[in-house]
Amino acid sequence: MKYVGLAMLLAMGTIAGCDKTNAPQAAVAAAPVDEAAFLSGFDGVWATTSSAGTDDAETVFRLRFTKDNSDFVMDAHVFDVHLVDVDTDNQVVTFETSGERDPKEMLTATRVVEAADRGKPDAPFTLRITFGNGQFSDLSFVRRLSAQDMTAIAEARTSNDEADVGSVAAAVESTDDCASATNFVDRTTCKEGPLKLARREFEMAFSDAQTNYGVDAQNSLASAQKQLDACTNTECLQKAYSDWTRYVGENYPDNSPHAE
Repeated sequence: MKYVGLAMLLAMGTIAGCDKTNAPQAAVAAAPVDEAAFLSGFDGVWATTSSAGTDDAETVFRLRFTKDNSDFVMDAHVFDVHLVDVDTDNQVVTFETSGERDPKEMLTATRVVEAADRGKPDAPFTLRITFGNGQFSDLSFVRRLSAQDMTAIAEARTSNDEADVGSVAAAVESTDDCASATNFVDRTTCKEGPLKLARREFEMAFSDAQTNYGVDAQNSLASAQKQLDACTNTECLQKAYSDWTRYVGENYPDNSPHAE
């Protein structure tokens, strides 16, 4: 009987041990990825680092993704955006561009993370935009969107109202046409609609001034060009074109006695 009792105790101990070591662990729920926070990670100003099927000339993108109201601007080309799918697991946003005249086109924006950093929510990443025709561009982050960027987006929308942009892929080809420009001022002005308009007004003002005021206006133009050549961003170019156009209007009026 003593042995039976011992056997029963051993058996009970074994069962108790099984309960401790083999009992199912409480499931630990993975923290859900906040979709709005994930989308906000794409917001900002981005610039091309490398591309497939496109020219290497720098292209600037301004992105802002939300469920109901998004912006996708490539240089001076702005597109209405409708989000189709937000895949937080694979770090991909699928969206469709559309407009009154523009054809619809499906694109994706993908966070490309180095293998060693995968799984880290705050890991640095390259943003890859894949266009409807299979071309893609890899983008590097420049900065967050500013009030000036939102103004640029509004101006680009106005510019779009005056011209049929077509598809995003077509806009890529249009941007690549500017690659033949040999300096920053010409290349950037070529790609930015508002800058094109500002330069046209600048050139018209100086053309009339040189006709009416000769060498004095030519010297002012040389100073203006030197200031433009020193610019390294679109804001600087926009301000220089505007300031010098205003300067010409104030200092070389059309009704000057010099004009004969």
